[in-house]
Amino acid sequence: MDNKDICKKMCTHLGQRDIPGLCQYLAKDIVIEYPAAPQATIKGKQQLTEVLQGFFGWATDGKATVLRSVSQDNTVWLECLDSWYIENTWVDVPIVSIFELKDQLIVRWTEYLD
Repeated sequence: MDNKDICKKMCTHLGQRDIPGLCQYLAKDIVIEYPAAPQATIKGKQQLTEVLQGFFGWATDGKATVLRSVSQDNTVWLECLDSWYIENTWVDVPIVSIFELKDQLIVRWTEYLD
């Protein structure tokens, strides 16, 4: 599996609200820059799990659709449309994610939201 496939599979698990599934693609000490989180920088799988459990408490369904992808060396860029079911309404969130990988694990994940 190449780096682009790893990132796409991780996003699929995110859209399915499958925390263990997505964590299999992450380095233990991953750093995530995510401006929508209560803290803009999330460090490690444990902290990410806590943030996602809180989010999935009110986003009761979801899906992530990859629209475009490109990779170079150990960096992958994905343009996605994340869709979340929140309070009886589907909310679409356009996102660009940049991933850095090492040894087939994501070590850095940066999100840009529109």
